[in-house]
This record gives sequence, structure tokens and C-alpha cells, in this order.
Amino acid sequence: MKLVVIGILGSLFLFSSSLQANESLTSNQIENLEIQAATNDELAFQLGYGFIQGTQGLHKDIERGKSHLKKLAARYPVNHNAAKAAFVLGKLYLGAEEHIVVKESAIKYFRIASQYAEVDGLAEAPYQVAMASEDDEEYLEQMKKAGNAGFVPAMLQLFVSYMNGQRLYKNEKAAVAWLKKAAHKGHAEAQAELGTYFFNGEIAYKDYERAYYWTVRAAEQNHSGAQAQLGLMYKLGLGRPVNKQKARLWFERAHLQSNMLATENLGGLLLESSDKAEQKQGVDMMATAAEAGAKSAAIQMVRIYEKGIGVDKDIDQAMKWKNRASSIDDVEGSNLIGVNKVTRDDKKAYKVSLQTVEQYELGIEAAKSESWQIAKEHLTKAAMDNYPAAQLDLARVYISIAQKQQDAALYEKAFAWAKIALDGKQPEAKILVDKLTEVLPTKMLEDSLRQYNLLKVKIVK
Repeated sequence: MKLVVIGILGSLFLFSSSLQANESLTSNQIENLEIQAATNDELAFQLGYGFIQGTQGLHKDIERGKSHLKKLAARYPVNHNAAKAAFVLGKLYLGAEEHIVVKESAIKYFRIASQYAEVDGLAEAPYQVAMASEDDEEYLEQMKKAGNAGFVPAMLQLFVSYMNGQRLYKNEKAAVAWLKKAAHKGHAEAQAELGTYFFNGEIAYKDYERAYYWTVRAAEQNHSGAQAQLGLMYKLGLGRPVNKQKARLWFERAHLQSNMLATENLGGLLLESSDKAEQKQGVDMMATAAEAGAKSAAIQMVRIYEKGIGVDKDIDQAMKWKNRASSIDDVEGSNLIGVNKVTRDDKKAYKVSLQTVEQYELGIEAAKSESWQIAKEHLTKAAMDNYPAAQLDLARVYISIAQKQQDAALYEKAFAWAKIALDGKQPEAKILVDKLTEVLPTKMLEDSLRQYNLLKVKIVK
């Protein structure tokens, strides 16, 4: 038997006007109210709850309050006041108001209260019954009742049960459905988890727009993991156009909560700065992430000391970090995002590697100096690893080369890559696709679509 203590009694219910707030009632007034309560269930509940809380003019007397509530909870058939009385008794026997814990009594009263789970404040009752039950059918019935009545812990419990096959047959689709319910109720952890599933293509299909939708909601509730992931989406152009300023903002918020993923990526952004002090900060953050076990951060530290980024070149330090990187076995300790793909049963969760991001950044640097061929070479490598931001920028590079060389055939490649970037939820890609659709002759559009279909087959999934 397992009972879960959730909060205390609190102010779950409002008193009726029969009890006057802020005035101490006399013994005669209380006796009169108790006589009336014999035929007035609402007043009976208010009296019992008032004695337990010591409010509304009543002195605190838990035993007297229990007496009123027990009589009310014994009503048959059960009405909503009896259910509320039973719920308060269940909480008492679970230890509220420093009452002695009697699990059997708690469950007895929660079973009564669960008949009115939809009444505000009572959805916890079937959850407690489910958690205490050794019968899997009852567990599912009562947990669903609590979840459907809006009790978030029940939704999360069903998510875990279906996901892990605990007490229920494993059912990932049902698990995600309950996770979504919790996310819609504003639960930050559920929102962050759902965002991660859409981001990685785990269980839910990969969809960066939906990943952003849920991740930003969790991030705004100060969920550090969601803040770090949101920073990644802006940094890498996944579901959002690349925006280093917004990426930095979210990384900073998560870093303040000691999130190592954010610390590493914020360090990476600071290393790109022309300000020496910021570069030094970036080195320190990268070192912190590497010491915490991020393989990609340790690899970056090798590059930092080999090239003298933010520090003096130091081969000994580079070797130290190379040894550190080789000692980290978990490739997915790489906090940028990790490895390219991970097989989970029959599903593949797509991820972007550190090397892919480096190719992308080299391509962007080359494009800034109008070294188009070099830009094309680097961006093609990143784009073939299915990096949407690289696919979009590669389309732009092809357009620039086509304009420079007056080579119309390159517009076909630009169209193919822009359409693939659009598949990767890059909003700006639609502008390119629409414009090229307008200007390209029908034959070239047909050739462009053939190239698009061929590329889709070749790209790393």
C-alpha cells in the first residue's frame, strides 16, 4: 500500500454565510449551528472543517471537527458535501494538521470522496486510492478518474506507467497523451519533456515547431533544461531562424541555474566574441562543462589551447584536455546536442554533432567574406548531415554563385536545398521556394524537384 502526501488541507473550501468570519462565536451560537447542521449538510461540513482549521469564529478542535465530518461522510447515498467531508478526513488520516497517520482509514475516506472526483479539490482522492491499490485494474480506473478530473500528478503517474510498463502494458502513444494533458495544465516539467520528445523525434515524431511551442512555455516558467534547449534551437536554427542574441539570453538564464548544457553553449558563444574578456569567460565556462563530463566541451578545450582562442597557445594544456576527452566514454555527454543519430528500438532520434556545427560555422564565415566555393563546401557537409540552418544557407550560397557565374542550373540546386530546409521548419526557406517557383521555367522546376527528391534519399537521417 502506497500513499502519497500532497500538500496540507489548506483553504480548499469556502465557508457559507451561516458562519461569520472574524467573529468568535459563543457557545450558544455554536450549539444552535450544530442543531441546524443535523438537517443541513452544507452547514455540517462548514462546522466540521471550521473546527479542524480553527477559523470562522470557531476554536480549533480537531476531534470535534472529525465528529461532524464522520457523520456527514457516512451519508448514503453520498452527496458532494459528504464527499468533501470524506476527503478532509482522508487528508487528516494521511497526516494533515499533524494528525496521526492511519493509512487504512485514509483510503476508506478517499474511496468515498473519489465518487465526486470532479468537485474542485477532490480529484486527488481517486489518485490516492490508485496509489494504495494492489489491483492493477482498480489502479488504472482510479488513476484515470483523477487524471480526467484534472489532477496533474495522476496524469504524470499514468505517463510513467504507460512509458515504462509499470502496472500497465507499455503504450508510448497513451503515455504521450497523458503527458500532453499535464503540459496543457501548465506543468513545466511535462512541457519540457514534451518539447524534448518533439525536438529529438523520440516517441513523438520530430517537429521543431511543436518542440518550440512546448519548450518556450517551460522556459518561461524558469525550467533550466527547457531554457537550455531553447537556446540550442535559436543557436542552431532548429524550428527558429538562427538568432545568437536570443540563444545567449536563454543560455544565460539556464547557466545561472547551473545547467551544464547551457554553460557549455554559452561558453561557445562567448568564444566567438571579439571582446577578450568575454572570450576568457567562454574558456572558463567550457572548462567547467568539460570537468562536469561533457565530451564535446573537452574537445573544444583542445581546440582552444591548440589555436590560442581566448588564451595563449599551450600544447601541454591541449594534451591534458585531449586526455580528458578520451576518458569520457559517453559520447552523448556531448552537450551541444550529441551524436548524429541514436537508435531506440525501431525509431531513430536525430541529433546534430559538434563536427556538423563546426562545418556550418566555417561555411558562414566563408560566406561573409564572399568565398562562395569554400562556403559551399563546408555548408554542403553540414547540410548533408540534415542540419536545417545549413540547408537554408546553402540554398542562399547557390543563388549567390548562380548570380556571379550567370549559371541558371545552379538555381535548381538552390531550389532543392531551400525546399529541404523548408521541410526542416526553416520559415525563411519558404520565401526562397516561392520566389524561385515564380521565376524558374517549368522544365527547370521539374529538374529542381528531381534533385530535391534525390537529396532527400542521400541526406543522413
